[in-house]
Amino acid sequence: MTDDDPAEFGDAYTFVALASASKLIISYRVGKRDDENTRAFIADLRARLTTVPQLYTDGWQPYPAAIGASFAGGVDYAVVHKNYSRKARRDGDHRYEPPRDPFITRIPVYGVPDTERASTSHVERQNWTMRMHIRRFTRLCNGFSRKLANHRAAVALHVAWYNLCRIHESIRCTPAMEAGVARHVWSIPELVEAALAEPETEPPTPQPLRLREPPPGTPTAPARALPNGRGFLRLVGSAPAAPVAPAAPAPEPEPPASEPPPAPGPRRMVQLSLFEE
Repeated sequence: MTDDDPAEFGDAYTFVALASASKLIISYRVGKRDDENTRAFIADLRARLTTVPQLYTDGWQPYPAAIGASFAGGVDYAVVHKNYSRKARRDGDHRYEPPRDPFITRIPVYGVPDTERASTSHVERQNWTMRMHIRRFTRLCNGFSRKLANHRAAVALHVAWYNLCRIHESIRCTPAMEAGVARHVWSIPELVEAALAEPETEPPTPQPLRLREPPPGTPTAPARALPNGRGFLRLVGSAPAAPVAPAAPAPEPEPPASEPPPAPGPRRMVQLSLFEE
């Protein structure tokens, strides 16, 4: 590439936001992997959500600032950092020793993310599905897109087919059906007709977020919305019990009264022998 080439020439990155439970692709964006596209992608994701999400991303540096600007505290966000650096080879007795430094580090950033369940495996598996179904994503071949508009159209078609037409093996239905967006598996003609009949609309407008419903049997934690959409003031975990005044130690129980010893009986006379027999 040269300086005279258009800005759309070169590599194109695909940002994908996936709901881990329903496998639904909520938002995506195709463009350069830079701060501008990262912020646009996160802003579009925020506009499509109505509840405070548990959000996990990789270690891409623009993510925390973009998420903080769009969600303004209404998110439970953690970074899943993977250490791909290779250490020196171990020899001798240390060859089979497990590594002391963890490969995956989960770092909480905003809110109260569930660091034990923080993972990017679901979206990485979806990335593999996208690469397998879109010829333009094949490496080291001549099937790449010649125009960015064509590449974006191919990704848009795949996302619509993935959400509405493809039965996911793990949930046994389409992601749209699992999320309650569709009631049946769409056919390809139905998808094409709906796409051609749908008028072009403006991007969604962000709506106020509400807290997630607790699991069944779990009491609702106290929470209060902060002004200007800055998030929520929440009670995390169980509330500490009120301090209790120290009580005087209980008196030691008195030992039971012992019975008096029996009176001595008459002594038996013993005959002493003065001579050996």
